[in-house]
Amino acid sequence: MKNNSKMFRVIAFLTIIGFSMVTCDDPADEMPALTGIVNITGIAQVGQTLTANTNISGTGVITYQWKRETINIGTNSNTYIVQAADAGSTITVTVTRTGNSGSVTSNPTGTIIDPLTHGTLGLAFELIKGNTEYSVSLGTARALGEVIIPTIYNGLPVTVIANNAFSSAVNMTDIVIPGGITNIGSSAFSGCEGLTSVRIPGSVTNIDSNAFHGCISLTRVTFMGIITSFSYTSPFPGDLRTKYQANDGGIGTYSRTIGSNTWTGAPGGLTVSEATTTSVTIRWNSISAADGYKIYRSASADITFTEVGTSETITYTDTGLTEGTRYFYRVAAAYNDEASPQSNAINTTTVPGIPTGVSAITTSFSSITISWSSVTGATGYRIYSNTSSTGTFTEVGTSTTTSFTNSGLTASTTYYYKVAAYSSGGTGEQSSTVNTATASGIPTGVSATAASFSSITVSWNSVTGATGYRIYRSTSSTGTFTQIGTSTTTSYTNTGLDNSTTYYYKVTAYNNSGTGEQSSAVSATTLTFTPIQLTANVWINGTISASASEIWYSFPVTNATTYRVWWNDAYGSNGTKTGDIAVSARYSGSSSWIFGGTNTSVDSGWSTAQSFTANQTGTVQIRVIPYDRSGSYYGTYGIVYSTGTTRPAL
Repeated sequence: MKNNSKMFRVIAFLTIIGFSMVTCDDPADEMPALTGIVNITGIAQVGQTLTANTNISGTGVITYQWKRETINIGTNSNTYIVQAADAGSTITVTVTRTGNSGSVTSNPTGTIIDPLTHGTLGLAFELIKGNTEYSVSLGTARALGEVIIPTIYNGLPVTVIANNAFSSAVNMTDIVIPGGITNIGSSAFSGCEGLTSVRIPGSVTNIDSNAFHGCISLTRVTFMGIITSFSYTSPFPGDLRTKYQANDGGIGTYSRTIGSNTWTGAPGGLTVSEATTTSVTIRWNSISAADGYKIYRSASADITFTEVGTSETITYTDTGLTEGTRYFYRVAAAYNDEASPQSNAINTTTVPGIPTGVSAITTSFSSITISWSSVTGATGYRIYSNTSSTGTFTEVGTSTTTSFTNSGLTASTTYYYKVAAYSSGGTGEQSSTVNTATASGIPTGVSATAASFSSITVSWNSVTGATGYRIYRSTSSTGTFTQIGTSTTTSYTNTGLDNSTTYYYKVTAYNNSGTGEQSSAVSATTLTFTPIQLTANVWINGTISASASEIWYSFPVTNATTYRVWWNDAYGSNGTKTGDIAVSARYSGSSSWIFGGTNTSVDSGWSTAQSFTANQTGTVQIRVIPYDRSGSYYGTYGIVYSTGTTRPAL
């Protein structure tokens, strides 16, 4: 036994996994409390990197706060490099998440070690292998109680326990050999009479002769791996000398012999054959002559494995587990009351539980979003859908968050959904069913209004989820409707139409998932095009308004004759008119403009006329619209034409 009151730790060194503790803050009414697990992995040693591993609820941004005891250290990161100031203390990490109240804090690490101080405690280190590694020995240290060998010294790995390293350290009761040691030298622990047991890490591949010779109290040796090299003389004392020796008395594969039966190494082929929410079943390859098998479990690959059961077959089911939780397993063959080396570790996660809080929300005429609460231990979720509550549900997608949008659906259709959580252990049970229907997707409130003798404006109400609309036209309510354009707003003006003609329209909504159904048909008739005849030098008064926003005039022209058009409005005139108009001119039957144009017109015609010389004999049409086609410029005006250079008198 260790004498804790007199024990002297030559070097304190641990590789720590910190398990989480959930702190229960009072959550804000509108935010769910943060739950889950946080643990720290890494070496509790100055210069090493610690990593925070999280399995917590929510989907928001995670914030990390590292602490040395009660002092905040580090930055908002899931990693922390251990500093010299941390030596002698323990470290924890607390995480919070946006959208959740409260926090989750890890268990503390072991006491932080500063490897640069090891030499002052008496251990001796010697550079080997081209100055890339160190060997270790007792040096001037007083080996009382437990001695812990570091894995790193001055930034380089410690890989060899030197010949005679701890020879005759009779007061040493325990030696911690870390992973990373590959060779234990000759007589390294010879005469260490206080040692009762020793654990050989899996990294050790060779033990030289008499390494533990004279360890008269040593009764238990635990191999974490397979020793591939023994020297001629067994390194172990007494009865252990016959149990742990090289095949054929020379260097070879480690074997253990009891009577006439021999096995080599640990059980192999360890696999997980099944997992449920509360159990894990493992299996392995048999070892000849084994009485049975011991099964060990841990919450991490880096901490002690505890025996949880035995089996006389090559399978074992571990029950009473927590859903959505990761477990690590090792197996050893049993002979009487002793055990072989433990196998390599495997791990799996029990199947997650059933998702709760499942809901379905209509997001458009072609998509539905399903949401649910997070499930502990889940690495993702499977979403299943059907158009019936009792039919077969088919998987339609997966998500690593707590929501999923099912797109490409049919408008005005009810869909049913279930959700199941999954992990490396398998897929859990499906949730209860939720349902909702996609939106109709058919535009409503569709109307058509004649905007002029050659254009009609179609309008409609917006459709949820639509990114645009397609407009279709026909000259008959029962004829074929052909697409004539698209719009990203809720209106569309169809131009270039014949006057006094009825047109029929339908509208559909579309998005990335497709195009919805067509609306019912609406119709409108373009205005009758009957230009008002102008007489040379005779002013005609008019009013531009919402009901008459485009007025046409005409007069005859003779080839090679120059004509001038004048108008009187609120812009630069005699002040008797209230409207502000813009004017354009073209030959009858032509789409080309003499002046002005389809979308632009001449604004001023009072001080200076708009003149042109006719290049044909025929009729000229004059169009009057409000300036900028804005209702702000509706009102009265006057217009006239002449062949003279002087504006006709009013």
